[in-house]
Amino acid sequence: MFGTYHASCISRRILLTAVFCFVTCLTTWAQSHTVIHEVAAGETLYSIARKYNVTPDAIATANSIQDINVIPVGSKLKIPAAGQTPQRPAATKSTTSSGRLKEAVYDEVVTYVEYKTKKKDTVYSIAQKHGCTVDDLWEANKNVLTDPSKIKKGTMLRIPIKKRSTTPTRQGLHTVKLALVLPFAGSHVENVRSVEFYRGLLMGIETLKNAGLNAEVLAFNEPEPNASISTLTKEISAEKPDLVIGPVYPGHFGEISSIATRETKVLIPFSSKVTQVAWVPNLFVINASPEQEVALSVNMAQIALAPTHHFVFIQYGQANRTTFTETLKKNLIANKIPYSSIPASLSLDEIAAKTKAKKLLLIADSDKPETMKDMAAKAAALNAKKPGTAAMLGFSAWMEAAESTERQAMHKADAYIMTTDWFCKLTEASQKFMNDYKRWFNTNLLDSKPRMAPLGYDIALRVIGGMGDYGYDFGEQAPRPGTVAATTPLQSEIQFMKVGNGAGYMNKSLLFVHFKPDGNIVKVSLQK
Repeated sequence: MFGTYHASCISRRILLTAVFCFVTCLTTWAQSHTVIHEVAAGETLYSIARKYNVTPDAIATANSIQDINVIPVGSKLKIPAAGQTPQRPAATKSTTSSGRLKEAVYDEVVTYVEYKTKKKDTVYSIAQKHGCTVDDLWEANKNVLTDPSKIKKGTMLRIPIKKRSTTPTRQGLHTVKLALVLPFAGSHVENVRSVEFYRGLLMGIETLKNAGLNAEVLAFNEPEPNASISTLTKEISAEKPDLVIGPVYPGHFGEISSIATRETKVLIPFSSKVTQVAWVPNLFVINASPEQEVALSVNMAQIALAPTHHFVFIQYGQANRTTFTETLKKNLIANKIPYSSIPASLSLDEIAAKTKAKKLLLIADSDKPETMKDMAAKAAALNAKKPGTAAMLGFSAWMEAAESTERQAMHKADAYIMTTDWFCKLTEASQKFMNDYKRWFNTNLLDSKPRMAPLGYDIALRVIGGMGDYGYDFGEQAPRPGTVAATTPLQSEIQFMKVGNGAGYMNKSLLFVHFKPDGNIVKVSLQK
């Protein structure tokens, strides 16, 4: 019977596997006998669950485990039958309106025990023995472990032991059922980018798993742009996922959006032209519409830069960004903020002399490459005469050149580049992510904008993590401080806003990447 089910779905559904992911498949039968597993060195609850095709939570429940990160070596665990999850005591669970289980999540309380190191001890072996992570062990003993690769016998270490508090602090989803609808099958750019996005998402899910939030992932292959997806839509809907991510092709937005309900959110991760967001209340869009992006850019420029800069609009012959510049001018007038506007051929010296109290901020009405170079040269020339005289505001189309061939020019120009996403390869977090990705998938990240794997990772932490914090009400909620959802994103900041009454949600986050004169690059954001 299982074989029949699989055969009927193989053309539409792809159940992808990866090192980090435990992808659940439907079955019509369950094992009737009890299996006992003895925990070996190096094993985690997650790895054991994957071995027996059950969830970590099912094992934790069957063995009354309070902290899934503390699994002593030699422990004998009862393994429940696949597909069967024992019920927790009634005091720890509540039910949603649909009848699906939702569990209270508790804050972690960290206590410490002392441990005297023995011969041949390593940071990893000690962490495994006590059920904590290497990072937590290192953090607790930084004053003692000057070199984690060299541990002297007889060293006294503090071992962090995490336990749940007795008082629940929130009611979120303990397990998020996720359906992906992306064009996985094929070798076109959309297929390759979708696979990389999925991999990054899985890496984010692994991070969430380590923080106590589980995810059940179902991956569906999105057909060609003009193909019907009505059957696929019904199949996804029947699974009753908490979250649907996708699709890619605009022709499928309507069908997939029809799945959206209070308890099945739909998130479209790539496109900025999702008209359905105007009337589908439970639809979420990562990329703001062109009109919304202009409004966000204008608002941020006025808030972040107007107090310290005098805006100077420079008119070029091939203007293609007048919507932004004219909107910004109107807002400045409405707020009684003075500005200057001149043709590109005129000198800026006179304006600089009149605005001694403020730095000039040069803003072009064109995002052509030649405009960027001319703007940078103008700002750099002013700063060469007197440091701190000028800066420039640039467009996302300049970002690639700004980070590579024109980087030195950007620093000399004190440039701010507007963008919705930015992956800085130089940060410690980015370096670790790229190394982990290469180690697990044996390939490097695609050289694309935005980078797909970091985008998937950020969405996992913010959206799936947000559902762990707030359940189905995560949309307008800021991440709880100290949670994984509040982690600084690798690339894409995500903060949703409702776009109207009876409408869905759009990401309102925007970044300015600041190329400072001292050679540093920093992110400027209004997000808190």
